[in-house]
Amino acid sequence: MSTQAHLVDNNMEKVARHLLDEAMLRETSDEKDVFGRSVFNRYYYATFLNVKEGLSGLKKEWEGNLAHASIPEMLRGQIQSELKRGLAKAKRASDSEVASLCSRAITATKSLATLMEVGRTLRVTADYHPEVAIDFSIGPYFHLNEFSVEDAKSWAPRARIFVNTISHAWKQVYA
Repeated sequence: MSTQAHLVDNNMEKVARHLLDEAMLRETSDEKDVFGRSVFNRYYYATFLNVKEGLSGLKKEWEGNLAHASIPEMLRGQIQSELKRGLAKAKRASDSEVASLCSRAITATKSLATLMEVGRTLRVTADYHPEVAIDFSIGPYFHLNEFSVEDAKSWAPRARIFVNTISHAWKQVYA
């Protein structure tokens, strides 16, 4: 990840944490709701920036050309297919280390695709569906639909792990 992109997504996570603190301090449910929506939004964008930067490094033509909606499809389609080819090639060559890397990366593509779909769905709900209220009644953290803000907080770190797993296998197969 480039230094500039890393600073942007780190700052996005800082903004999300600040908005989370602000949401919890607010007195009215309307203010809590507005800040809570922004928290989900910022955590999603921090995650998206991590994934976009990481996947852009896999192929030259992907640099800067990854849209939100296309990432899960790309992960389950082209990236997973390429990794499956790498897995088959490694098995034919009896390279158990690369085969294991590819297997883990294939699993990571599935997990990352799901994470991105959930995050994007929640971001869209937060941004465009004010009729779906943020729920502050469950425990110490608030929820949007059935997802806790703690779930959203974990998206970017989990995405970084998945992207690193995918990138490492990709480099072994296509270097």
